Amino acid sequence: MNPAERKGNKAIYSVPSVEMLTEEFVGNFKWPEGTEIAIFHPEKPISGELSALAGLSEKHSLWIAYTAAASDLQLNRADVENAGDLTVSSLPDTSELRELFIESRDDYYHSINKIMTEWQIRQRESFIKYQLPDSRRICVQKHGKAIALLMLTKSKDLQGAPVDWVPWVWISRTITAGERCYVRRCFGKWIKEQVSEKIQCVVSAYNLRSQRFFKDLGFHPECVHLIKQK
Repeated sequence: MNPAERKGNKAIYSVPSVEMLTEEFVGNFKWPEGTEIAIFHPEKPISGELSALAGLSEKHSLWIAYTAAASDLQLNRADVENAGDLTVSSLPDTSELRELFIESRDDYYHSINKIMTEWQIRQRESFIKYQLPDSRRICVQKHGKAIALLMLTKSKDLQGAPVDWVPWVWISRTITAGERCYVRRCFGKWIKEQVSEKIQCVVSAYNLRSQRFFKDLGFHPECVHLIKQK
């Protein structure tokens, strides 16, 4: 299979549907030289992405790209009262933000019993150095301790158009269901206030909670990213 387009370390493919991304296809995928990310754009809109990719082993680094126009963003959840002693902060201190970003990523990968790949570590360090200081962010704290973080940066889509990008969202798994609803409501309202045109993110193909979070906000799946393992 030849890519329809090459952009830096990315190879972009047009495929009939995501159903063709079987275990056999992904496991035997031939990587073009110099490529670290293969992006599969389906001609058929993605629907039920979790079930469509259910046959794939979690050993693969598969990610679903979601997108939404500002007009698509919605808050379907009912208003939720503050479910406890929670406060909202923008974390103006960059060193504090850096520490929370690293700790929350470590917490997520520990929760799924995985370690970051070399590529993910390089991406993390590049983000910390070049994008984290200027990121917009919202943090929810309980008794002064962070329990949730969402960040936004300015980026461009594959066509070069400006977009808002969600590089990281984390919600502690130790909080109550009521607190989680409150956090999601805070994040949703904040995103709607921040985005003027288009917003995008990528979510692990195996992270059902994050997929539901973005879909509840009005995001829709656009394509699938396969990251080369090293």
